[in-house]
Amino acid sequence: MSRTVVALLCLALLGGCAVSTPAKVIEPQEADDVVTTSLQRWLSLQQDVSIMSEAQVSERIRALEPPVDADDVYYYGLLHQQLNTFGAMTQARDTFRTLMQQAELSASQRQLVGILQQYNQSRINGYLQLQEMQMQQQDLQAQLTAIQQEKQILKQKIQALTDLEAAISTRREQ
Repeated sequence: MSRTVVALLCLALLGGCAVSTPAKVIEPQEADDVVTTSLQRWLSLQQDVSIMSEAQVSERIRALEPPVDADDVYYYGLLHQQLNTFGAMTQARDTFRTLMQQAELSASQRQLVGILQQYNQSRINGYLQLQEMQMQQQDLQAQLTAIQQEKQILKQKIQALTDLEAAISTRREQ
């Protein structure tokens, strides 16, 4: 599933989300604007990260300071999500899991983080299934090679028996 599809899916799912009331008292319209702005900033950030090469992502991760606030943690998770290694996938999943527990997230941000956490867990599951299938394929390939060798040996034995029968038939005729 491409990251653009994930972003579009997130936008579609988040369209009708309820907004939790922030701790300080502000007008409902302002709260909606703040939540929308935060979510839009996160989705924009996700789109920016999704077009980065693995080399760019690795460089950004090395240069990144330890994440402090929710935006930094989200960015850190996105960077790891962009890499296609098992360690990066688990780091992204764990980062989003940690982010889910932060109280400062709006309902729509929490929903987005939940989707990304599930997405990375699915990637991890797929990776592990692929590893298992590759091991099974190697085992089956080894079995096939052994069977082909046995087949070749049997062909040689059959040919030897055929040659022996022909030699015995020739001696009887003489």
